[in-house]
Amino acid sequence: MPFPPSVCYNTTMWENGFSLVELSTRASGRAGAERAVNQTFASGRAGAERAVNQTFASGRASGCALRRAHQTHYAERAVNQGFSLVELSIVLVILGLLTGGILAGQNLIRAAELRSISTQIQNFQSATYTFRDKYFQLPGDFDQAEDFWGTATNCPGTNAQPSTGLPTCNGDNDGILETNSGNAQERFRYWHHLANAGLLEGSYTGVTGPGGADHAVFGENVPRGRISNTGWAIVNWDNSGGGNNFHFAYDFNNHYVFGGQHASSAPAEQVLVPEEAWNVDTKIDDGKPGTGRVVGNVNNCSLAANNTDYTAGYDLQRESRGCMMRFLNMY
Repeated sequence: MPFPPSVCYNTTMWENGFSLVELSTRASGRAGAERAVNQTFASGRAGAERAVNQTFASGRASGCALRRAHQTHYAERAVNQGFSLVELSIVLVILGLLTGGILAGQNLIRAAELRSISTQIQNFQSATYTFRDKYFQLPGDFDQAEDFWGTATNCPGTNAQPSTGLPTCNGDNDGILETNSGNAQERFRYWHHLANAGLLEGSYTGVTGPGGADHAVFGENVPRGRISNTGWAIVNWDNSGGGNNFHFAYDFNNHYVFGGQHASSAPAEQVLVPEEAWNVDTKIDDGKPGTGRVVGNVNNCSLAANNTDYTAGYDLQRESRGCMMRFLNMY
């Protein structure tokens, strides 16, 4: 039974049934135990950290050594061996595929350009038929054009000024798109009348170019072709006497001409390889440069001995450009 707190003794004081000596001893033991535990934990943590750091340092050193070994290996391989046959084979296969793809793409583009020739011819034919059905005359030769679209400056004849809009000049309604007469502009008014009627894209001056009475300027007084630096013209020309040996001896009448830009005439430059001309001719006509509705030139394009050798074929072994083309009786 505890004593009252007011009672004191010389050697011992009691609290809650324990002497102060016992309490002091217990407190000292607990503090010592806590210090021992803390020291143990601190020692263990420090040891663990040292072990981890040593492990990381060892791993890093091993990784660096391994990387240096790999670098040395590949450097020696590059110096001593170069590319393996398998690697070179893969590179060659890839290069071959790329080259083949480029060539195939170029062939497809050229094939599309050649198809555009027949497509444009069909468009011109269709526009001409529609114009004639509506106005009962040929475009360019239409003798009431001024009544519909107004009169251009200095009509008629070769002194007419370029049209900047609808105003135009009449034709003479004789069925011929004149080349060398007072109405020489008819072959250029042909495109102007079609455009005025809304049957042909673009706008055209209706007069000759600066190079002379026959000068076709692509995109200005005649349409452009879909192949670079090519264009169209419509011409009425009689070479039945064979005076021009470069072309077959025909009375060509009204016909379309396809070729490259010339400085003073209709499209006369040779823009197609004979095989390409043969391709176009075969799809539209008979595949012969001197017969049918599609005609090539004699020199550089055909195997004809002269301009009356109508049955000769195209010079299919020639690899350079040598052909312009004429399209006859298309309307």
